[in-house]
Amino acid sequence: MDPERIHYILYGVVFVVGMFLAGIVALRMGDGSLLGFVRDRLMNSVASEIPELATSVPVVSGPFLENSALSLAGVVANAGRARTPEFQSVFQIDLDNRTGIFLNADVAVAAIPLRIAMEGNSLRPVNGLWGGAPTGTHLVRLCADVTQRVPEANESNNCGPTVSVTVIPRER
Repeated sequence: MDPERIHYILYGVVFVVGMFLAGIVALRMGDGSLLGFVRDRLMNSVASEIPELATSVPVVSGPFLENSALSLAGVVANAGRARTPEFQSVFQIDLDNRTGIFLNADVAVAAIPLRIAMEGNSLRPVNGLWGGAPTGTHLVRLCADVTQRVPEANESNNCGPTVSVTVIPRER
C-alpha cells in the first residue's frame, strides 16, 4: 500500500477518535461539563414555557499546527419546556483574539448536524471541523440559533463562553 494512502487512513482514524474523545470531554469537563450544564441550565432554573437555548464551552482537539484541521465539539441545550423549530448552530472563531468580538471577517464553522429541532428540556451534542487553522491564539465559542428562528425568553444567551486555542507553526 502506498505510504501517502496509509497517511490519509491514519489521519482519518485519528480524526474520528479525536471527535469521539472531544465529544466525551465536552460532556464531562469542568464548568462546561454536561453535569454542570444540566444543573445550571435545566435543573436550577425555572423552565420557560417557550424554548430557551444555551450552549456549553466548546472543546477543541487535533494537532494544533498551522493549516491543520481542528475538531470542535459542544452541547446545545433547550432549557425551555417547548419544542423548537429547526435552527442552525455554529462554532465562531475570533481570529485576532484581541477583542473577543466576533466579526464577519472572523470564521464561522457550521455545527453538525447542520439543522436541529429540540424537544423541551433536552440536550444535543454538536460537532464541527475547522480546516486550515492559522498560526496564533484564537477564541472559539458555540452559538445556537444564529439566524434567530427560535422565539425565546432570553435571546442574549445563545452563545456560550469562549475557549482560547493556540495554533503553532509547523517546522520547516
